[in-house]
Amino acid sequence: MELAELRQHPRAIFDSAVHSVDACAAVRKAAQFDGRHLRLFGRVFDLALREVYVVAIGKAAYEMAVGLNESIGDSIKRGIITSRPRKAESILDPRRWHMFAGGHPLPSGASPPPSSAPADICRFLLETSPASSSRSNLSQTTPKMMVDAW
Repeated sequence: MELAELRQHPRAIFDSAVHSVDACAAVRKAAQFDGRHLRLFGRVFDLALREVYVVAIGKAAYEMAVGLNESIGDSIKRGIITSRPRKAESILDPRRWHMFAGGHPLPSGASPPPSSAPADICRFLLETSPASSSRSNLSQTTPKMMVDAW
């Protein structure tokens, strides 16, 4: 066997391992939903009693958000994603999901300025929550599921 052929084997193994890691499928498998109850990491959440807000950040954020959306769909009130720029059109509902493009490992021209990104995310959550019309209810509509899960 020649050296060039020997080098192809580790590359094939590496490529197979990378392709077998599917963030969307992993989230679908982890998020078990029966139409009302979400089972996630050993915890059970009654989605009929709470609003679900999703925050996804990182290289696999979009794929993970798609997996959760496929699992619990209409139970998601709003979601935000900060991830690498998408090359294809998103399959997520833009009325429910807001995406911030970022660069990796360094910010790119598509990245929001660092000082504006947290403010933009907070503004999005505040403006799209039911509390936006009544600030006194803000504490009741805070994304509690995310806090509970942590």
